Amino acid sequence: MNQINNKVIEFKNLITSKHNDYMKRNNFSEICACDFEWSEGKKYFKIIQASRIGSSKSVHSFINKENGNIFKAASYKSPAKHSRGNIFNNSGADALSCYQIKYLK
Repeated sequence: MNQINNKVIEFKNLITSKHNDYMKRNNFSEICACDFEWSEGKKYFKIIQASRIGSSKSVHSFINKENGNIFKAASYKSPAKHSRGNIFNNSGADALSCYQIKYLK
């Protein structure tokens, strides 16, 4: 289980890095800035996007604990049906657009 935990942390750090680059590149103010955290549930890890100003939070993505598949959030409590990538392939970078999970084509 340690290996998947490390990969989840690596994926969260990748999202954070991509988000910070996106914010800097587009000259967005600190109002739009957020932090990313993760929590563990029964079937999924949940990556949560938390605003630095205020208390708003939203789910960025879900990661299947058994196989590392990455899912876009359908709601705060459940993932969308189809996986967008895997944290064991390129640290999950293939599942991301600028810093959000890609939509299916």
